[in-house]
Amino acid sequence: MAYGKVVKMDNGWVKTPNEGVVMDLETGLRYTFAREGTTGVPTPWNVKVHDVVSFTISGSKAVSVTLVKKHIQGIVYSYSS
Repeated sequence: MAYGKVVKMDNGWVKTPNEGVVMDLETGLRYTFAREGTTGVPTPWNVKVHDVVSFTISGSKAVSVTLVKKHIQGIVYSYSS
């Protein structure tokens, strides 16, 4: 399991609340991710830009993305692995 910071929420073409790019906090590598199990027009996800998430790396994608810490403007936060 890895920890990362969400750097953008889009699918490569347009902004979306359910797909994006996460940057691994240890390596600096970026991985695309998408909310799993969504069909049609899903409700917005609880993951947003600057949030800290945990994820598993599968090839060049992040899977099982889970919110660890919400970003609150002006507050410096840390994570533990």
